[in-house]
Amino acid sequence: MMSNLWVETHPFYRHFAAFWVLLFLVGCPQMQQPVVPQEENIRPMAIGPLLFSDGFESGNFQAWTFNSGLLAQQQIVSEGTWATRATMNGAGAWAYKTLTLSTEEVTASLKVQLLSISGASAVNFLKLRTPTGIALAEVYITPSGRLGLRNNVTGIATTSTIVITPGAWRTIALRAVVAGASSRLELSLDGVPVSALQLTVNLGTTLIGRVQVGESVAGRTADLIYDAVVVTGAEIPSAPVLFTDGFESGNLQAWISGTGLVVQQQTVSEGTWAARGTMNGSGAWVYKTLSLPKDELTAVLRIQISGISGTSSVNFLKLRTVTGTALAEVYITPMGLLGLRNSFTGISSNTTLQVTQGVWHTVSLRAVIAGTSSRLELSLDGTLVKELTTNLGTTPIGRIQVGENVAGRIADFIYDSVLVTGPVPPPSDPVLVAAGDIACDPLNSNFLGGLGNSNNCRQKAVSDLIVADPQVSAVAVLGDVQYYCGGAAAFAASYDLSWGRFRTLTRPAVGNHEYIPSSSTTPATDCDPTGQAAGYFGYFGALAGDPTKGYYSYNLGAWHIIVLNSNCLQAGGCAPGTPQNTWLQADLAANPVACTLAYWHIPLWSSGGRAAQNTATLMQRLYNAGVEVVLTGHDHIYERFAPQNATGGLDLTNGIRAFVVGTGGSNHTTIPSIAANSEVRNADTFGVLRLTLHPGSYDWRFVPEPGKTFTDSGTGACH
Repeated sequence: MMSNLWVETHPFYRHFAAFWVLLFLVGCPQMQQPVVPQEENIRPMAIGPLLFSDGFESGNFQAWTFNSGLLAQQQIVSEGTWATRATMNGAGAWAYKTLTLSTEEVTASLKVQLLSISGASAVNFLKLRTPTGIALAEVYITPSGRLGLRNNVTGIATTSTIVITPGAWRTIALRAVVAGASSRLELSLDGVPVSALQLTVNLGTTLIGRVQVGESVAGRTADLIYDAVVVTGAEIPSAPVLFTDGFESGNLQAWISGTGLVVQQQTVSEGTWAARGTMNGSGAWVYKTLSLPKDELTAVLRIQISGISGTSSVNFLKLRTVTGTALAEVYITPMGLLGLRNSFTGISSNTTLQVTQGVWHTVSLRAVIAGTSSRLELSLDGTLVKELTTNLGTTPIGRIQVGENVAGRIADFIYDSVLVTGPVPPPSDPVLVAAGDIACDPLNSNFLGGLGNSNNCRQKAVSDLIVADPQVSAVAVLGDVQYYCGGAAAFAASYDLSWGRFRTLTRPAVGNHEYIPSSSTTPATDCDPTGQAAGYFGYFGALAGDPTKGYYSYNLGAWHIIVLNSNCLQAGGCAPGTPQNTWLQADLAANPVACTLAYWHIPLWSSGGRAAQNTATLMQRLYNAGVEVVLTGHDHIYERFAPQNATGGLDLTNGIRAFVVGTGGSNHTTIPSIAANSEVRNADTFGVLRLTLHPGSYDWRFVPEPGKTFTDSGTGACH
């Protein structure tokens, strides 16, 4: 049993954060001066992921969901060459954007210039709404020019003493956090919080799904111009900086050792200095030993190739252990192709990307050391071009090398802006997302290259929800993760291309389809003829537990998580005295924490018609131990139950709240009858259940696929 869950966050987010740290380091004037290299304890900036930007530079409103009355124009502009104007003489002028993923928190900012305002009514110019259009909060200007903020849920308006003077650009930013009676509205003007408009309010619990610019209410008379509209999500910490190159000192004193590299000012990407390695048979390289070895880091640098010849590839970025043993390296072939080598196993992998000579490129290598589940992710100019789950051993990364140390190479490389960052700290309260019944067989007629259609094979669209959520700590897949029978080839061609993007975050539960040995009536790429779910256990490896059992447990924050095998025959039984039931009893006794969650595939309770009693004795064990939440799949629906005892009786004090989340993408099934104590049901929306696991409580929210509006949310306390 794992005592703690090793948590990583998404590659996209890590690269995004590293980019902004890099931009900060090279873009601030004070950072252009000689600096002393620092490690380990640099406090990271807070970055909010970009949700939307206005697209005004296209000269139209194609980036928006709806527009009425706003006009793109070039006469009065703050940034770029286009802005939008709202001239209101009794009719509204506004546009709104429906966010791809509704969220509890956004910050919406824009530049606004007031040209004129008259009449007796205030004019709204920035509004937040739910996905269905219900108003939550709005920023307004009174006829006298005063800035104000309204809570539309309660109808309470707060007007400040600040006056917006006509004819000047002002930057307005509204941060909103939806959290019931503890919601927040915070307004800033030109980067400074407006003290009277920092409010704790009640915004209810429905998420923010639309951002509106301009006034939709008729009867107003005003003329305003808007520009630079940007909407970001909740602020998240960027990766901590472990090392920067120090080239701006004009030397290599930030590095430990090396030979052949020289700092020069003739060819530079950022600042005034860069390093150059001209190799005519001898190496040119330098390395840095980190003060604290890391199981995970991302190394980024700018590189320009001035020349390469001969028959051998040239390495230019290498990760090593503290003692110098090579782990991974990035190279250029004599033909100019970018490549990635696992030095631990000796396996090289070329990409098809030609690295153009005489042009600066940004190369990023992220490495995670986790034995046979290690990861290497190579990006070029911000695009992920190679990702491998591989074996890098278990010794952490202790050295970063730039340049080639092997003799016999002929090349001329220039390096700049070397930045090494560690893993992003996980959120203080972990987020578990869950769904089952996920990936179609590639032979399914609705597979359509992995994209599916509106009612089938939507595994890619659902997995995109998880990729877009940087706070996800772990993913619970609830069985039947790869149809039709979970063969290795089907996993590689379907699941791996969608949900496989966060495999190392995944803690799977095995379904019944994984054990199907053959199929004569339904298309199946491959099956395990032994009926032992070899494709499933081979794909997930140690993440799925002992393949002879299919049950295990782990800890996530303050919570204990139990994964069971509802295929009782294959698990050796589920009744008292069987190995799984005995193990569960011992595991619960060994982990007497305040909050526990369990999940498996086949539900004990469901309105979808596929519930079974095979896990009844396991549910009794969980109920006796005070478990809070149970998740299952199998029925391809979403359903939430009120807290119940082990026999399905309502128990609001000590009961288990159960969810059926068979919405991972495969297809929909029906709801033939409503089970006792069922509170919410849906049978036409794919998506994931998102659980935030606080010490002593939990929040849940069903996140629907893009284009669907069904959701469900709430909170519960631990027993």
